[in-house]
Order: sequence, then structure tokens, then C-alpha cells
Amino acid sequence: MKLHNPRNGHPKGELGRFYRDALDCLQQAGFRFLICGGYAFEFYTGIQRRTKDIDLFVLPQDVRGILDALQGAGYRSEVSEPNWISKVYSGQDFIDIIHNSGNGLCPVDESWFAHGEDANVLDLTVQIAPVEEMVWQKCFIMVRHRFDGADVAHLIHARGDRLDWGRLVDRFGDHWPVLLSHLILFEYIYPSQKSLIPRELIEELLDRQLAASRAAPDDAAVCRGTLLSNFDFQADVREWEYLDPREGS
Repeated sequence: MKLHNPRNGHPKGELGRFYRDALDCLQQAGFRFLICGGYAFEFYTGIQRRTKDIDLFVLPQDVRGILDALQGAGYRSEVSEPNWISKVYSGQDFIDIIHNSGNGLCPVDESWFAHGEDANVLDLTVQIAPVEEMVWQKCFIMVRHRFDGADVAHLIHARGDRLDWGRLVDRFGDHWPVLLSHLILFEYIYPSQKSLIPRELIEELLDRQLAASRAAPDDAAVCRGTLLSNFDFQADVREWEYLDPREGS
């Protein structure tokens, strides 16, 4: 699949050259990366939208080398937040170099590359991040000014019949209630498309939820809201003295 033809209003001129030159630089240097963000979303759903940048997902151990390679090509770089994101700049334009999710729960590992899909982006053959990992990461983005629930619904609508649901559930681990919440929303949004989600999966997760609801409350006063939005749950950990599950993780 070929993405982002300039005739359709996609990056061109200096911005397009910056993106393409940076990707070509990394390929020539032998670094692996996965395209995510708006490019990957269009690849899987066909929904096209302008993006302010390009997201590259990389292995944590490759971040320093990637930044050095792009600096050597004349671009400015910075480690924005060491636990998950760095940036590379050409003037005011930038590329996000991401090796984890902001909450620390979705690190990039070899499985991302094993399940990525090939595509043509800016006339280069690249790998697109796996749809399962995109759903996994986006399910946790529930900030006041950004909620990726619509993206999750669109990804399931486009790829639900081909998703590796078992692998997706494994990715969530103990955080499976977050996935369940999005699956319930999906069935609410698209009542005619319920068959895209395996019935046995819904039943299994609902049984888990029922058992969890019947269990005694945890002794520890934890607020998991910070895993969904650090911004919106500051009062809980700073003023109400809930424990932040990210501490010490």
C-alpha cells in the first residue's frame, strides 16, 4: 500500500523532504523503526488526516544511536522525556522518536517488528507498527484534551476480523479492564458490527470483570487513573494521597 501522495494534501516541499531524508538516513545507517501515528492510522483504516509530525517507534536500546545518526545528518535532537520520547527537529518541524508509551506500559520490543506490515511511505519501503500494538497503546490515552477511543474503534472496525485477539489480550496483561471498556464502547458505537469481536473473548472478559467486582476491595489505596491521564489525576496522588502505580515501576 502506498501512502501520502502530495496531490492529496500530504507533506511535501521542505517538510516532505525532511521526513523522507530522515527515514532514508536511518535505513542507510541500518536502524530499524516502525511508522505509527497518522500514517499508520491511514494504512489500517483508510482515514486520512493531516499530522503535525511523524512518529517512529524504535527499540529502547537504539534511541541514542538514532539521535546521533540524525544529528550527524544535520538535524537537531533532544531527549524530551527519557522514559518514552525524543524529538528530532528541522526548523520548527519535528519527528517523534518513541520507545515506550507515556505511562510506561507499552515498551517497544522485538514483537512489534515481528508483526509489523510493509508499506510505501514517501516513496520508501518501511514497516508500519502492528495494529494490535496500536490498539494496545491508544487504549490508554484518555487525557482531557486527547482521547483516542475513536481511533481504537476505527481500528477495530477496519481490522477486527484480522486482529490477533489472543496476542492483544496478552499485551494488556493485568490491565485487561481497559481493553474491555473499549470493546464495550465499540459495540455501543457500531451495534451492527459486534461480530468483529469474538463472542468468547467478550464473555471471558466480562466474567473476569464480574469476579473482580465481587472480590473484596484492595487494601492499598491506588489510583490507576494516572496510567490513563497523568494530567487529570494529579489531585488524586498529590492531595488525596492515593498511590501512583507508576512510582517505582
